[in-house]
Amino acid sequence: RVELEDDITRSFDLSINEYPLAQGKGAQGKIAKKLSLRISSFWKKIIQDLGESDQLETLLDHTMEWLKCLCKSRQAAIRHTCAAQAYWIVDGLIADAITVQHELEGKSKQLDSKKNRKLSGRLSKDVKSLEQRLEGLNDMMKKAFDSVFIHRYRDTKSFIRKLSLESIGEWIQSYPDYFLKNDFLKYLGWCLNDQDASVRFAVLSSVKTLLESEDHVEPMRNFLERFMPRFLEMVEDTDSNVAAAAVETATSFIKYELLEEDQGGSIPALIWDHDEAVSAAAAGFIVADTFSFTTDDEATKNEDDLLELVMLFHDNYSQLEEKGTVSSKIGAMDKMIEGLHGELSFLQDWKLYTKVLLSASGKMKTSKKWEEDKLEILAHILLSVIKCTKNRNEEIDQRRKDKKESDKEITAMSKILSGQLSKLLNTYEAESESCLPLVQIPRFLDLDVYSGRGKNFKQLLKSLKSIYMKHIDANILKEVVRTVQYLSETSHDLAEEAEHFGVELLTLIVQQLSDYKLDSSLDEESLEAIKIGILRLLVLAKHKDCSSLIDLNFDRLMEENLLYAGADMELGKYLLDLEFMRILWEFRRLEDNNGSDGLDQRVGNLYEVVSQVLVSNDCDDAIKTQACKLTASLFVISSSGKVIRPADDLKENFRAFLESKITNIEDEIDSELITGAGSLIFAYSEFKDIVHALLMQYSKNSSLDEVLKAIMSEMRKTDFDTLLKAQLGSLKKVYKDEDEARTKELASKFALLHSFSAKKHSFSIFLKEGVEFSRTEGITFLDTAVLPFAKRCSGQDLKSLYGNLYREKKASNFGEDEGKALDDFMNSLKKILKKRKDRKEMPPPPPITEAKTGEAKKDEKKKKVDSQEDNKMDEDEDEEGEAKSEGNDDDDDGVESEKENKTVDVSSEGELDETQPQKAAGSRRTVRSRKKKDSRKRKSREQEASPAKKRQTKRRSARNRK
Repeated sequence: RVELEDDITRSFDLSINEYPLAQGKGAQGKIAKKLSLRISSFWKKIIQDLGESDQLETLLDHTMEWLKCLCKSRQAAIRHTCAAQAYWIVDGLIADAITVQHELEGKSKQLDSKKNRKLSGRLSKDVKSLEQRLEGLNDMMKKAFDSVFIHRYRDTKSFIRKLSLESIGEWIQSYPDYFLKNDFLKYLGWCLNDQDASVRFAVLSSVKTLLESEDHVEPMRNFLERFMPRFLEMVEDTDSNVAAAAVETATSFIKYELLEEDQGGSIPALIWDHDEAVSAAAAGFIVADTFSFTTDDEATKNEDDLLELVMLFHDNYSQLEEKGTVSSKIGAMDKMIEGLHGELSFLQDWKLYTKVLLSASGKMKTSKKWEEDKLEILAHILLSVIKCTKNRNEEIDQRRKDKKESDKEITAMSKILSGQLSKLLNTYEAESESCLPLVQIPRFLDLDVYSGRGKNFKQLLKSLKSIYMKHIDANILKEVVRTVQYLSETSHDLAEEAEHFGVELLTLIVQQLSDYKLDSSLDEESLEAIKIGILRLLVLAKHKDCSSLIDLNFDRLMEENLLYAGADMELGKYLLDLEFMRILWEFRRLEDNNGSDGLDQRVGNLYEVVSQVLVSNDCDDAIKTQACKLTASLFVISSSGKVIRPADDLKENFRAFLESKITNIEDEIDSELITGAGSLIFAYSEFKDIVHALLMQYSKNSSLDEVLKAIMSEMRKTDFDTLLKAQLGSLKKVYKDEDEARTKELASKFALLHSFSAKKHSFSIFLKEGVEFSRTEGITFLDTAVLPFAKRCSGQDLKSLYGNLYREKKASNFGEDEGKALDDFMNSLKKILKKRKDRKEMPPPPPITEAKTGEAKKDEKKKKVDSQEDNKMDEDEDEEGEAKSEGNDDDDDGVESEKENKTVDVSSEGELDETQPQKAAGSRRTVRSRKKKDSRKRKSREQEASPAKKRQTKRRSARNRK
């Protein structure tokens, strides 16, 4: 065995898994798969041909002895190959045993038949012979099992264990009469705890496949009961594929009533799992566990199923919210409906929703089983089902036949809901949780169904108006405005009427506010009413141009509620936002003009208010933060020159507040404020240090990183050089204020944001300014901050950088440490270029030379002539001259001059080595030019060749490749 193992090891490089059956992706995997099929077919053919011969048992006995011996090898490749051979032999035995078994069943039936009594003696012999043959095949399977499988299912290599368990699963499935016993099933159960996920998945796949046949359930009952706790534990496996397979296996348990009532309770919540496979498997479990029973009364069943679905969400949502699995109720509902939409037919019973919602609430309440919290969930379910139906309709290709059916479904849904929607809104207008999803429904309907139903459309608008004027919940107000905006902007017959409705709603709110004397003192009740009205007006102003319709003066009210202690800061914030929205809409209208005096006056007033807010001790931090957000946007707008620019004192106050927020940015992150601060770099250059300080915080907080990435991405789109300057400014600040390690970390993070496609941009600004900074602040800045960016630069930028450094090195006197750091950095640049494909080596740049006089130029010319003559001399003469120069101490100057003439001219094309001879560089260029000429000649000859010659060449090439 040892000798054979050594021979096999020498034949293949087993250290890198290069052997015929090696598992892998790509070509190697395909080869292994084809070879496996061929060897398996070979053994099946051998066993089939030698089935009735004594030679089969002898052959397999000797073969199994060899395989048993080699399966103990220290080489995993040998163990794997031998185990596979043994398992293929068992496959062949099983195939032959199944054939014998079918033949035995036929003979037995003939023997039991009365018509064949005359042939009973012959049939009895045949039956006995077949029984003996079947028993022999079973014995050979048992030997193979005991010789190889018993040892290899516990192999140290996971892929061998996986192969073993996949094989036994196939054996049980194909030959259950022999293998479907606890003696073999126990190995599957033991390996449910395997440390490798692929092995656990193989076991679950085998069990799941076995449970597809009802005939296998009873023989497996003891096995399943014994390992049931482990099966249910695996639904929360760390590997998503294993968890999904475990859930699917549990679904099979439900089919055969193998689960107790208190088992599997944690599985339904997995429908909200982030992994799609686990979520889909959990949806299948829910359908099988809750909605699979049938009844004669379909209407009652659908309502009961709908209530079960509501209870499913009701029982799990609170736990999901505590764990942080879902972000909102609407998002959680959408996730659940997306998984169950195609599985439950009652989800699209639109009449059922309207019937339950209208009959279970309000004065017409007739059902007692639907409580208020359940109706809220039902309203969210209705919205989620409508959205899912609409989204799936949009995903269907226009050319497919399914599109017509889907369009009919959307039209039918819209017709039913459009007639009842206003009733639903009127019924639930006072209940915020139920009203929120209902006001969104019109945005997902086919609005063409309202053609000819103008009365229904007017009722819908009336209901929306009533909800908007009764609620103070900002979320409901936003959704109502979005719905009205959709109704007015979507192309349909009644869009103009929806547009008039929006103006009417706005006019009503302004009229209510104008009834109050805003420039005088107000009582608490009036202030509360004004605050509600301002909130409604603000929500409308964010979606619709209201500036021309709002003629109210809020200046005094804004100052009172922003600058003085004890004021209503929330009202002041609303007024600040409303004034900003009025400015934005007016600026948009006048964007093509040069501005207007009225707009400048309004902007100036807002500047003054914000400046007072920032220095006020009575304003809370939230108001100041909001004021800074608005001011940052105004600064960007004012940089266009179409509105007045801010005063210096406002800039200083604004800067001071931003710096204080950036210093404590890790405590609380306001993404809007950070985004606004990042946009300042495009407005005023004096704020660039603020942006630099902001980018210094990158890679310190994951939430902050996403915001800063978005800022830098916007900079890249707008102006690439601006981004480079901002990143370099941040690195300079970190290098000065912190340490080199942090500088290198931040530079590496910044460089990763530039993909290799960024080479089309020039990094010359970054490199040039980085080199200049390193001269004064420290040469190590090159290695810590510039080098990560150099890896993203083009070859041209690298050559330019190398040239600057080369000249700097020749012209300046660096200390020992600085010189070494500079040499290391330059060597790193050379390594970067050498790694680039089809990149020529970089020549040294020309040195800095002083202006030469006429005589100096003549001497230089003479030296070049002398150098050319020396190059023409024979090697013996060169050696003799060198020997003489070495023996004569007085000729040292001449030797040095000769060496200088032999060194490479730094302006020529050559190696980076400063002592490389000029002749060598020239010879390399000559060789390259000759190769290019030969290549062009060869291509021209191929193009001029005849078609017959081309075919001959093609056949010869194919033959050579073969």
